[in-house]
Amino acid sequence: PIPKGFIWAERMRDEPRTPANLDPSAIAELSRQAKIALMRQAMGSLASFSDPAVREEGIYYMTANGGLMGLNPETGQVLWTYNSKATADTSPAIAGDLIYVGTDLGDIHVVNRFDGELVTSFHVGGPLRGQVVLANNRLLISSKDGHLYSIR
Repeated sequence: PIPKGFIWAERMRDEPRTPANLDPSAIAELSRQAKIALMRQAMGSLASFSDPAVREEGIYYMTANGGLMGLNPETGQVLWTYNSKATADTSPAIAGDLIYVGTDLGDIHVVNRFDGELVTSFHVGGPLRGQVVLANNRLLISSKDGHLYSIR
């Protein structure tokens, strides 16, 4: 038996796989990988240096050109897009109905996760990088200006 948690591509080194000897979790993983491939195809060349944020109803993805996209997790279909009008290398964070992203202009954009509409935005400093973190009623984000911003 293959240890739980290994992806199918890694398991191929151990022994040949056919539908007859794939366990149900491996089949589910193949399905997940196929969905990821479909999403890559649907998104085309929208490069990103960030990680997506995921909820049951959507995958939220920040592109390098400042576009925030809401994607259907089953099909990869784009549900909505939001343009921050600035390049971005931050990963989105979700709290309740809101998505928080930072831009290279030092702005935080707060967007409704169900329709992609801007709720508010504000300037915090230099170009923002990395993951927006929400903890203890604070928003934390690092900047290329050498600061870690903590916003309440």
